[in-house]
Amino acid sequence: MRACPIKSAISVLLLLLALALRAPAQPVVTNLPPITTIQAQAKSGDPQAQTALAEAYLTGAQGLPEDDAQALKWLRRAAEHPYAPAQVRLGQLYETGQGVKLDEKTAVKWYRQAAQRGDDSAQFHLGLCYRNGVGVPQDDAQAAKWFRLAADQGDIPAQFNLGLCYDDGPGALQNFAEAVKWYRKAADQGYAQAQNNLGACYYNGQGVSQDYAEAIKWYRRAANQGNADAQYNLGRSYDKGLYLAPSDPDAYYWLNLAAARGDEDAALERDSVAARLTHDQLVDAQKRAAAFVPHLEISK
Repeated sequence: MRACPIKSAISVLLLLLALALRAPAQPVVTNLPPITTIQAQAKSGDPQAQTALAEAYLTGAQGLPEDDAQALKWLRRAAEHPYAPAQVRLGQLYETGQGVKLDEKTAVKWYRQAAQRGDDSAQFHLGLCYRNGVGVPQDDAQAAKWFRLAADQGDIPAQFNLGLCYDDGPGALQNFAEAVKWYRKAADQGYAQAQNNLGACYYNGQGVSQDYAEAIKWYRRAANQGNADAQYNLGRSYDKGLYLAPSDPDAYYWLNLAAARGDEDAALERDSVAARLTHDQLVDAQKRAAAFVPHLEISK
C-alpha cells in the first residue's frame, strides 16, 4: 500500500475481487433459437450449442430445469472438442464449486488448456490463479506472463491486473512506468479501479511526472462510476484542500458515497466533516448522494 493517505488496489484481496466482478467467460449469444433447436444442434456435436445448452441448465433458462449434472455433461462435451469458452466455464465451475466439488487443480487444468490455445479469458483466469496461488504455487512472474498474453489481446481486466503486478511486484518485476502504461490502457476504456490507481500514480509521481490535476481527473472518473476508493480519495481532497478548493459539502458528498459502499475510513472522515456543515448543507449533500447514479467514464 502506498504511504500517502490515498487508496489504491494493490492487494491480493482486490485481485480476488477482480475475479468476482469479471463477467463469466462464455460465448455471447443474442437472438437465441428455440431450446429445441439448441438441443438438436448440441446433440449433433455443435460445441457452441452444447455450451449454450449447459448455461440453460445451469440457470434454469428457456424453460429448462436447473440441472447441474446435465450442465456438466454438455460443457464437458464442448470442452473436449476442444472449445475454449466451454473449457473456461468448466474452470470457473471447479474453481468456485458451482455444481461440482470444488477442485482448484482441475480448474487450472481447464484454464490452461484454453489459455494455451490463445483464449484471452482463460489467460486472464490462469494469471489470477498464479497471482493468488489457486491450484498452483503462487508465482508473480507466471501471473504477469499470462496477464500480458491476455492484455495484448485487449482484455481489460488483464490489463489492470498486469498493472498491479508491475505496481507491487517483487524485485525486478516492479516497474512503475509499466504499471502506468497498463493502468492507462484499462482506464481509457472505463475500468474504474484502473482509473483510481492511475490517479494514485499521478498523485505520487510513480511511473509518471507528479501531476495533481491529472490525479484528480482520474479519481473523479472512477468516482463517477461508483468506485469507493476513488470516492474516498476525491472526498478527502475536498476535505483537506488537496489540490482542490476546500469544500465541506463536496467532501461529505463523496465520503458519504464511499461509506455507503462499506469504506470505514470514509465513514469516519464523513462524520468529522458533517460536524462542520450547517443543517441545510447536510440535507443537501445527503440528497445529492441519494440521487447518485454511477455512469461509465471513458476517454474520448
